[in-house]
Amino acid sequence: MLKYLLLIICNILAVINTTEYIRKFKLKDKLENITFGIIIYFFRVILFEIILGYLVKWLNCYSITLCFILEFIILYIISLSRKDSMIKFIIKSITKLKKTKFELKLNLNLLITIIFLVVFCIISFISITIYEYSYDGNYYHLSHIIDYIQQGKIYQTNNSIWNNVYPQNIELLNMFYMMFTYSIKLVRIPQIVFAILGMISVYMLMKQLNFEHKVSYRCSILYFVLPFVLTQITTTYIDAIGCTIFILLLYILIRILKTNKLSYEIVYFITLSIFMGIKGTYVIYSVVLTMIYIIYEMYQICKKKEKIGKFVIKEILFLIIVLAVGCTWMIQNLYLFKNPIHPFGFLGIDGMEANVDIGEENEPYCLKGKNSVEKVLTSWLGLNSSYLTFDTGIKLNNLYKDYDSRIGGMGIQWTFFLLPSIILAIIACLTRKYKVTKEQILVIFIVAVCFYFTPANWWARYVGYVVIIGYIGYGIVDSLIKNRKCRYILDIILVLIILFSIAFSTKNTISRLLYTTPYSEQFSEEFRNYIENGNKNIVVIEESYYKSTISYVFLKGSFLQNHVDTYYIEDMYKNPIVKNHGIGDYSNFKKILEEYTDIDAIIVLDADQNRKNYEYSEKLYEENTEEYNKKDYGDGIVVYEKIKR
Repeated sequence: MLKYLLLIICNILAVINTTEYIRKFKLKDKLENITFGIIIYFFRVILFEIILGYLVKWLNCYSITLCFILEFIILYIISLSRKDSMIKFIIKSITKLKKTKFELKLNLNLLITIIFLVVFCIISFISITIYEYSYDGNYYHLSHIIDYIQQGKIYQTNNSIWNNVYPQNIELLNMFYMMFTYSIKLVRIPQIVFAILGMISVYMLMKQLNFEHKVSYRCSILYFVLPFVLTQITTTYIDAIGCTIFILLLYILIRILKTNKLSYEIVYFITLSIFMGIKGTYVIYSVVLTMIYIIYEMYQICKKKEKIGKFVIKEILFLIIVLAVGCTWMIQNLYLFKNPIHPFGFLGIDGMEANVDIGEENEPYCLKGKNSVEKVLTSWLGLNSSYLTFDTGIKLNNLYKDYDSRIGGMGIQWTFFLLPSIILAIIACLTRKYKVTKEQILVIFIVAVCFYFTPANWWARYVGYVVIIGYIGYGIVDSLIKNRKCRYILDIILVLIILFSIAFSTKNTISRLLYTTPYSEQFSEEFRNYIENGNKNIVVIEESYYKSTISYVFLKGSFLQNHVDTYYIEDMYKNPIVKNHGIGDYSNFKKILEEYTDIDAIIVLDADQNRKNYEYSEKLYEENTEEYNKKDYGDGIVVYEKIKR
């Protein structure tokens, strides 16, 4: 109970402190204040965790609360020098908010707002009441941050190599809520917040691109009901959050180009630092976006609207921000592996490549052997959602199968609404019925370039930001329709698209509400009780990441009480610096176990299918029958529990 109270106090302080930062920007737009406030809030959470986890090595709910308390004291003391102090300003803002009047007009926007609110409440409820059920979430989005919480520091964990080398900024946000609750129930709060932030970002960007309020608002609703956005709210995947931040960066960049205000530049680099630490490919996007920014700054210097000295100092400070939060994980890889994108090759540096190709291993069967264009068309049509039963014919009934995040595309809204809108918009522009603005051209250019440079861009969830081109197309088409009947038809189509998008995207998600534990159907009740009711130090033996079907978060217990280290039988990686990349032989297996003075159990996975997994533990058991109890839980799960003396 104390930790939940601390979480509330910590968040209240974080919001108050964020309000003080935001008012220094003196922004008039309320949506900008909200959006930038969320970004600054999350930025500080990540920054504090990196400092506490890497440098101080005292990372827990108490230390991070202390950081926000100290920040509050400093900001409050500074604010006392002004007439309108920090607390007075917040009280005045709340009073002003109470006096705000909201008018409801019976129109299409009100209808889709009601639909949105109902869906949002249901999805949010599901996301904070169920356990993590996604494979990636259990394997490497959550398992290592539990290790960080248990050890009170950020370090190289003994799970998968992906835990140690992938950028982890969103995982750190998840960890913020886990370290207070010692549960994964609140871990999806960032997903919920960023889904709303995505809607606001789409709305603001569309407004900046000269589209009407009603069109901008409808596009924001369309973004929320995108299949990969709706499905990821209840998981710990990072693609939807990355897409949201990319769209927000587009908006901020447009604002910089229009206003040349320092406040937008500061927020741009704070947002960029979060963005670069989410996924390796986002570095490409950051370079593309920042090149536009640098070209603009050079133009301003040439026009003598900015001094060179001021520019250099400003950019150095911005670089420090990006390095501190955005490049932490690449700097770590550079230090440990001499390669910022380990385990992949980089500029001729030994990449210590994995023995299997990740892209090839995860490529759906229906895409193998096809060229890039065929792959994009297959996925982005979104009609063949169930890739295991894929055929080349378009089948409408495939739409209502479980959404496949690899080749499920953008669902019905892309195929039947946005794509036709783009085609009609192109025709309108070519026939000069609509004049495209330079901001619209710039956004389309950036999106197209980033899409082109993205590996495996046929996976729609990797490049979901492409819907912005579709929204621009819809905005152009809507602006050209003057006939009332045609407008009614377009509005009806829009509502149907939203309803069908919700139905097709949430079918599988809602069914998850029936689950009580992650991967519950894979384990016997006896084994679940053994894990959930214990408080154990466990060593897990498995053949490889690609063949495991186990939930590591589950093995760590619903209250994160179990400490779990995972070892592979075979060495998956060349020249490993981190010790846990392969047991190799029986003598090494014994040496590893000797390091665990307080080990409670050895759990073997796939013992029924992969004899090698089983034979090392079995040999150890035969040599030390008085030290271990052996228990077979079925489905290839064998537990050797150490007898406590």
